[in-house]
Amino acid sequence: MTCRIETADKIVALSFHNGSILQDVDAVLPVLVRWNVKASFFLIGKQIERNQGQARRLAAAGNELGNHSFSQTWMLGK
Repeated sequence: MTCRIETADKIVALSFHNGSILQDVDAVLPVLVRWNVKASFFLIGKQIERNQGQARRLAAAGNELGNHSFSQTWMLGK
């Protein structure tokens, strides 16, 4: 994971923190490729198991994949 880059350029760190993003790769990836943008995707392990090809596509396009846990449960009160 890249935490800091020394540069005089104006840049933005783009990250996606959503377990369902793997279902939206067909919508997100072409935009990133078109603008030559790389992003960090924090993915849930269960979603990667179900969508391995999509996760591979994100990585092959030069994006970073981070761990957002294996499974995510909602911690809402009753």
